[in-house]
Amino acid sequence: MTNSRHQEDHIALFIDCDNISHRAIEGIINELSKYGVVNIRQAYGNWTKDNLKNWESKLLEFAIKPIQQFDYSKNKNATDILMTIDAMEWMKRANR
Repeated sequence: MTNSRHQEDHIALFIDCDNISHRAIEGIINELSKYGVVNIRQAYGNWTKDNLKNWESKLLEFAIKPIQQFDYSKNKNATDILMTIDAMEWMKRANR
């Protein structure tokens, strides 16, 4: 039984694909859907890398927008920084 209030809650999902397997996304979206509508879905990573190729079908299946982030420097968190900036921008828009 779900709370009708949760059906109206909006959820933003920002995924660091360098740090999570494509196999986990269905369970994550199913769990978040218990709390509201996951209407912002963005996945971040360097899509030129072979280790992210398995994400392609999941991005299509779950309507997730891929965001390209090249590795500008070794051992730096460019993806994390971009995700943080984007999340802050979305929050700023939501609070207007």
